[in-house]
Amino acid sequence: MIEMKFLESIRVSKRIFENLGLHQNRVKKVFEAYFPTLPVIDLFSIQIPSDLDNGLYKCRVIYTQKIEQVEFVPHQIKSIHSLCLVEGNHIDYSHKLAQRDALQALYQRRKSAEDVLIVRDGLITDTSYGNIAFWDGQQWFTPHPPLLEGTQRSKLIKSEIIFSKEIKVTDLSNFYKFKIFNALRVWEEVEEISIENIFE
Repeated sequence: MIEMKFLESIRVSKRIFENLGLHQNRVKKVFEAYFPTLPVIDLFSIQIPSDLDNGLYKCRVIYTQKIEQVEFVPHQIKSIHSLCLVEGNHIDYSHKLAQRDALQALYQRRKSAEDVLIVRDGLITDTSYGNIAFWDGQQWFTPHPPLLEGTQRSKLIKSEIIFSKEIKVTDLSNFYKFKIFNALRVWEEVEEISIENIFE
């Protein structure tokens, strides 16, 4: 049996961890679900290497009951302009897993698109790469429930920059554009893409 491992991808910019408290909260939820009798690992204990420059890095933390691996990887924001709708009714990614086989299998079905937009039981969820929000001409809406409660998503909802609601596939025609975001793809930096770039 393969040991279940979990992952946090934390944005590091100018040698500063971003939204570390939100990542710690997500780790806490994993421990409540899988390791309820054990002390929660402390992401705040992770030190930034002294030789790290002021650029943009992804801090990848792989953990089980303890931190297994920490690495700092130079990061560039991936450009995503097109999405292919795929059904993933049985996928469960409610916790951020290090093993992404199920997501990767859906990603392989993207046809000519750059990523997939995953539909579960008729409802829009996320892309394989991050959460998504749609613009209706007045407000930004992000799907509820998501595939994964992203840290950036939580921050944006709390700030009332985006609002969560159920979005069906048939609702997509009510929107004009979308944005894909995650812990590394902060809201202000990602592009707004025409809704016409989503296809089946």
